[in-house]
Amino acid sequence: MSSISTPPDKNRWKHLMDIEFPQADSGGVSLIIGQDFPHLLVPHEVRSGRDGEPYAVRTLLGWTLNGPIGEDGKIENDAICNFIYSLPVAESHLDQQVERFWKLDNSQDIDESDTMSLNDKRVVEMWKRSVVICDGHYQLDIPFKLDPPELPCNISMAEKRLKSLARRLSRDSSLHDRYTYEMEQMLSKGYAERVENSQIEGTPGKIWYIPHHNVFNPKKPDKCRIVFDCAAEYEGTSLNKRVLQGPDLTNKLVGVLLKFRENKVAVCGDIQEMFHQVRVSPQHRDALRFLWWPQGDLTTRPAVYRMNVHLFGGVWSPSCANFALQLTANDHEKDFSPEVIQTVLKNFYVDDCLKSVSCDDDAIALVEEVTRILLKGGFQIKKWLSNSKRVVESIPSADRGKKVMSLELEEGLPSESVLGLVWHMDKDSLGIQVRPKEKDYTRRGLLSVMSSVYDPLGFVGPYILQAKKIFQDECRLRKGWDENLEEGNIIKWKKWLSQVGKLNEFRLERCYIPRDFGQITSCRLHNFCDASAEAYGSVSYLRVTDDTGRVHCSFLMAKSRLAPIKPLTIPRLELLAAVMAVKVNKQVAKELIFNLEEPVYWTDSMIVLQYIKNEDKRLQTFVANRVSVINDGSLPRQWRYVNTKLNPADDASRGLSAADVVSSRRWLQGPDFLWGDESQFPLPPSSYPDLLQHDREVKGVVKSHAIFVANEDKLDELFNRYSCWFKLRKGIAWLLLFRRWIASRSLRDSHSFGAKTHLEVSDLEAGEVAVVRYLQNRYFKDEIKALVSNGRVSKQSKICKLDPFLDKGIIRVGGRLCEAPITDSSKHPMVLPRDHHIIKLIVRYVHEVEAKHSGREYVLAVLREKYWIPQVRPLINKVLSSCITSMRVRCDTGTQKMACLPTDRVTPGDPAFTNVGIDCFGPFLVKRGRGREKRYGCLFTCLAIRAIHIEKLHSLDTDSFINALSRFAARRGLPKKIRCDNGTNFIGGERELREAVQQWNDSHKIREYMLRQRIVWEFNPPTASHMGGVWERQIRSVRKILKCVLHQQLLDDERLDTVLCEAEAIVNGRPLTLVSGDPQDWNAITPNSLLLLRPTENLPGKYCKADQFRRHWRHAQYLADRFWKRWVHEYLPTLQLRQKWQHEKRNFQEGDVVLLKDESTTRGTWPLGRVSRIHKGKYGLVRSVDVKTRKGVLKRPISKLCLLESELGISNNL
Repeated sequence: MSSISTPPDKNRWKHLMDIEFPQADSGGVSLIIGQDFPHLLVPHEVRSGRDGEPYAVRTLLGWTLNGPIGEDGKIENDAICNFIYSLPVAESHLDQQVERFWKLDNSQDIDESDTMSLNDKRVVEMWKRSVVICDGHYQLDIPFKLDPPELPCNISMAEKRLKSLARRLSRDSSLHDRYTYEMEQMLSKGYAERVENSQIEGTPGKIWYIPHHNVFNPKKPDKCRIVFDCAAEYEGTSLNKRVLQGPDLTNKLVGVLLKFRENKVAVCGDIQEMFHQVRVSPQHRDALRFLWWPQGDLTTRPAVYRMNVHLFGGVWSPSCANFALQLTANDHEKDFSPEVIQTVLKNFYVDDCLKSVSCDDDAIALVEEVTRILLKGGFQIKKWLSNSKRVVESIPSADRGKKVMSLELEEGLPSESVLGLVWHMDKDSLGIQVRPKEKDYTRRGLLSVMSSVYDPLGFVGPYILQAKKIFQDECRLRKGWDENLEEGNIIKWKKWLSQVGKLNEFRLERCYIPRDFGQITSCRLHNFCDASAEAYGSVSYLRVTDDTGRVHCSFLMAKSRLAPIKPLTIPRLELLAAVMAVKVNKQVAKELIFNLEEPVYWTDSMIVLQYIKNEDKRLQTFVANRVSVINDGSLPRQWRYVNTKLNPADDASRGLSAADVVSSRRWLQGPDFLWGDESQFPLPPSSYPDLLQHDREVKGVVKSHAIFVANEDKLDELFNRYSCWFKLRKGIAWLLLFRRWIASRSLRDSHSFGAKTHLEVSDLEAGEVAVVRYLQNRYFKDEIKALVSNGRVSKQSKICKLDPFLDKGIIRVGGRLCEAPITDSSKHPMVLPRDHHIIKLIVRYVHEVEAKHSGREYVLAVLREKYWIPQVRPLINKVLSSCITSMRVRCDTGTQKMACLPTDRVTPGDPAFTNVGIDCFGPFLVKRGRGREKRYGCLFTCLAIRAIHIEKLHSLDTDSFINALSRFAARRGLPKKIRCDNGTNFIGGERELREAVQQWNDSHKIREYMLRQRIVWEFNPPTASHMGGVWERQIRSVRKILKCVLHQQLLDDERLDTVLCEAEAIVNGRPLTLVSGDPQDWNAITPNSLLLLRPTENLPGKYCKADQFRRHWRHAQYLADRFWKRWVHEYLPTLQLRQKWQHEKRNFQEGDVVLLKDESTTRGTWPLGRVSRIHKGKYGLVRSVDVKTRKGVLKRPISKLCLLESELGISNNL
């Protein structure tokens, strides 16, 4: 709605003057009429005028005015209307979320693999190549999937989001102040910068504007964190979609917590603003632009800013920050102790460091060294905490945690949250903090409360298991998310909620080893597992013995899983518990630093023990797979039997109340027998009953005698002998005639017909119908039965949409074209299956004979005049790609990945024209007396600095070329290598030059010199002009200059020499790199910078000694050195990209049938040939081949060849 009418508006139209419109109130909206009351909006009367005039509609709510009401039809009184609508919450998303929750809950993959995907490896390699140190911080690229990323211009979306933010900030002044403060902090710290007006346009495709919003942490309500919404979409894409996430380099949370409990003195710290300590490469910063008001003034026009650091909200940022953190440790490995390096690599979870050491001195040194090594990577670690007052006091107060900044000696240590757990530093114990909120008694409320209990190590797992059981019971009922729980479950849930506050009393010693414990002599993991009908679980303990024989047991980790909703037998659940125990043991053993002995596994299931110790019986797949996992992670001798009453894992499978979890000695410290001598451990039964003899999980031995009957379809065997549809129809037609002839002889009537000697059209049609009927009876049996019985096919049939019907036993398409003026066969084509040899014959026949080798769509159109084949396009494509006739017309020439530049193009330091390329151009007409003669240009290109030298050729014979080469060598020096096209003049020139060198060898004085400075000739394959692009481009530039200068003028030799020299000077004066618009930058380097050895700008610095430039060679050497340095840093990187041919293609192989491209003739006359020899390059890619034709063997580049058929008989379009 763009305008709201007022009463005076109606007076301009006669048909509206007598209507009383209600007065529109300019105040706020008091009632919204939704579309769910359509009876209020039904028109009872419509008053309309002429075209273009507004009209009035009367409803139950009164008169409404519609249409343009401004002067001359223009809109006035602009207004904003919000269209508000509501939809029911889609429960499918929540159902999927819960389904994932239960799958995760039943997952056995506790120890996840650290292997990287190909994209992860690609990101790591990119960061390793591009990482640099900038102002003491690591600088890393954004890992775009494509570089450049080709981002659309989304500033309009960012502006809309900013307007929404402005409305929020204008309503909440406190939020506005905090938001502005955080923005100013980012700018003052250099995390972001304002984009200058001259840079706002930037490079299209590399700019993205990110909307931003605030996030509040419930535990820190006063702190406003600005998060950038990198997932915001525009035109179906977002920044996060264009970027690779990178590998998960974060340490496992469980592993960090397990290590935290290893030693007596513990410390923890926090890296300040971790993501913001990693810089973004300058070329990617425009992809992190955002809009904001200068100084937060909402009345001003928003300015454009961009982030200089990686930000919160970027999908790649966690991986990037962790990569920089690990790089900090690896780069300074030699400067710090292994303990410090391992702390940085293994004891950080994102930005939190948790570490334990054996004594206070080690902790003090560790805090100091970790702080120092992180500073070298640009990271600052603060908020240090410790369970030792001495350690805390050694840390500067500014670097301590907030609660211990002003710690006094007589004060006790406070409690603090570490990775979700509560660390009571004074007692050095761990606890759980629970603050449940009031929620409705629904599935949604239950799930919210249950998931709020954070317990990564399973301390209170038996208590949480009870809530999981209630939730699973509700899931079985398939009720809505916001429907009330069943009465019985409400009672259970209320009981569970009444106990949840008890969890705040939970305490567990942080350190596995008591402070007064002696020297450890034995250290072993004991893993218990058990299962019930409702759940299964495992719990692990660390049992240590000191040199005095004292024993101590500590709780390590527990896991509980609900039994799947689909019931499983108890033995299978016990087996799942055993698998869990093995995997938990593997994870714990991997993280702990103790010298562990062989682990012990305890189970109260005799059947599981027999599964594990079984050696001769074959088990069912489910059991066999899990026994295999158990045997891979443990040994049968490590498994022992324990009575259920002594098994603490019984609590993990059945559950405990909150009070029992907090106080249960068996659960928190292990069974009593673990604290005694090993000789008192439960003994296995003296003899195992053979429980596997009649177990259904054991496969029985079945003896059987099998008789195999081969039933080959003779008709299919007959059809496969044919390679042409026409010949197949003829063959079937003759068979039908033969059958009729046999039948007529057997009847012995006087009307039997004689043998035919030729076929008629009707015979071919009869053969065709017979083949179609055979195919339909084989592939559409059910459809034929359905059509015969009730006249229609089932909805599950693949041809249901065709509305098929039977016509003389043939299924035809019913369709909607019954009244179309086309033939009956086109209205109702015969239905055929797709996957049969006959269908391929039909498509090939239509393509070659009826469609005359036309394209896919035309072939399809001709096919459907008679046949309807579902999903036939892929088959048509396959037939077309194997048709040699079509390929001769349509196939493309070969390509291959662009080769790396040769050494002579990327090696600095050699004199100009050490390695050259040669080509000729022309002719030019010159006056000679009264006549006219042709002259040519010979261009020499320096392959390194792209300088050129032009010599005039009086003719294209060998002598003229040798003279030009001699003049070039006299002026520029003798080249070491010459590259050129395979022209006859250059081949002859090489022969004459070899003869001259042979003659010069007769002279003893120059023999050694010529051999040392011998010219190396390299010829490109014939017709491979693209391989000489480095000099072909130079000739194009020269021709363009000459065209502008000569204007078809007739010159003499002298003036032509002058023009060629001027063209040479212009080309040698062109810049090799981009010309900067900044007057403070260096001038761009040119080939003349090295050829003339003159400074094109003032020399830097001041020179006090007058004799520094007395000798010219010093000056020249300085200029040459400066040129090559700039050549390496400025010009050489511009050659890095492959402008085309970026991917490797199939190599041509010996035996391939090819078509030789010839621009001078039409495609139909191009000759055929077969590859007789291939020429591989340095990296194994074929770029030229020898082709055997009727006229002999020719060497050609692959760009002049069209592959028709490979050696293996497979056509391939390179």
